[in-house]
Amino acid sequence: MAVHRTAIRALVAVLIVLLALTGCRLQRPSGGRDLPAPAAVGPGLAPGEGNSAAPVPPEGPAADEPAPAEPTPPAEPEPPGAAAPLLPAGVELSHTQGRIAIGPFYGILPELAWSPAGDRLAIYGETGGYGIWVWNKDKGDVVRLLKLLDRSGQGATAVAFFGWSRDGGALYYAVDGVQAAGPHLGERGVAVKKVRLDGVEEEIAWLPGGPELIRSQHFNPATGWLLIHRGQDLWRVNVESGQKVHLKDNLPTWDGLFGVAPSPTGEVVAYPDTRPRRHGLLLLDVNTGKEVEVGAAGEYAFAPVWSPDGSKLSFLSAQARGETYDFQIGEDGPLPPATRLNVVTKEGHPLASWVAPQGEKAGAPVWSADGRQVAFLSAVVTKGADGMDAVRWQRLLLAAPGEALRDLGAVHGEWLAVAGFVPGGRQVLVYRYEAGGGVTVLAYGPDAGRVQVLMEEAVDEPPAWWGANLLTARLESGPNDTLNTQIYLRSPAGKTTQLTTGAGWKSRLTLSDSWLAYLSADNQAAPYPITVYLRSLP
Repeated sequence: MAVHRTAIRALVAVLIVLLALTGCRLQRPSGGRDLPAPAAVGPGLAPGEGNSAAPVPPEGPAADEPAPAEPTPPAEPEPPGAAAPLLPAGVELSHTQGRIAIGPFYGILPELAWSPAGDRLAIYGETGGYGIWVWNKDKGDVVRLLKLLDRSGQGATAVAFFGWSRDGGALYYAVDGVQAAGPHLGERGVAVKKVRLDGVEEEIAWLPGGPELIRSQHFNPATGWLLIHRGQDLWRVNVESGQKVHLKDNLPTWDGLFGVAPSPTGEVVAYPDTRPRRHGLLLLDVNTGKEVEVGAAGEYAFAPVWSPDGSKLSFLSAQARGETYDFQIGEDGPLPPATRLNVVTKEGHPLASWVAPQGEKAGAPVWSADGRQVAFLSAVVTKGADGMDAVRWQRLLLAAPGEALRDLGAVHGEWLAVAGFVPGGRQVLVYRYEAGGGVTVLAYGPDAGRVQVLMEEAVDEPPAWWGANLLTARLESGPNDTLNTQIYLRSPAGKTTQLTTGAGWKSRLTLSDSWLAYLSADNQAAPYPITVYLRSLP
């Protein structure tokens, strides 16, 4: 199946337009299950929502014999914790070709999260304002729990979605920026909230701040602790007790390889040391507030990557070039010229340091699921005739603390990336980006020089595993030089099964037991609607 460069360029242009629509607020007719709307109009509600009818005057004596008006008895207050009237769904739910479809959504790409028990799917997206929807597997319905409109007209209000409570009875989120409702109306900051499945909302914590929005977040449902990096501030919030701690007010606001990296448990945060003539990383213990510097003297430390259990941190380092550091000319190359790969404990104690063979440079590391080994690519970086850095990939290397580097074999291609490990950790996945479009998925190992092609013309989303079966989306040519993607399942024996058909760019594969949820975006016609699909796996 041939895929043309023109189709790739057209698709990239369309996706850029789709992402640019994040600030748009397009109202669409409601469908699906319409539930009673709130009974009153208030800040943050869309015009026309609720019941605004004036009260009917009570009957009284004749006009020539007026009497004092009877006082209107106060309304009965809602008992604490009473269920709130749920909002109109605003989306349609349908069943077609063995799939459940929920949509349309617009603007931002929806985020999907299965409940701890796997019986519900939460959807954070946008249609008629930001919202959170929940699909119930047992009831077969979808309800909307949150609706927020950005009334600033300048994108000054946003929603950050954190996920499920550990018991699956509520969802956590934050209203970020200029507050459109509640006790902080008109103020700037972050209102951390939760909404129960019956629609009752509760503010957990208020984090005051400036005009910045949240840069990154990390939520650990097992402990209930939430980390929020906003501007230069780092906050820690316990979503169960409401306790909040302002950990830092001078964090760097850099991105990419010099960004802020919380550990998977949320107990330690790694970030660059911004003090003059200091180029290491700082590890902050959020429980004690203690900072520890890691990295060799005279070297820049960057690209921190935590092991899955949060016990170890790997990072790259390279010799400092004065007070500035360029990855490559233009800083857009596939590989920073790192001279070594380092691993330390979460407390900052050195465990290992490796230098790629024959003076080669080290690429970004990727951990195995058990946190025992890390894989990375090496390359030779030279100056081309035009003065630009030229990269020639060399080999895939496997490292484990206390052991020598293992060479899994030569690699070939102009642009490569380590995508992860095959379940069990005996093989390493590598994505090779092809000049004609698409990605070839390769499995290296367990023996040196052994390479297996798992999938061709795939897309470069993170691999999804259903047991030992690989799920990935592949490119498909459509009419009029368009591109779609279809989802395929590949068994360990090499059998490939196509799971989807039809138009749309399918992405964000999210698994729970034998259920698959994913997005399908119409990338051909404005306003580019997005649909959430669910189906059981064979």
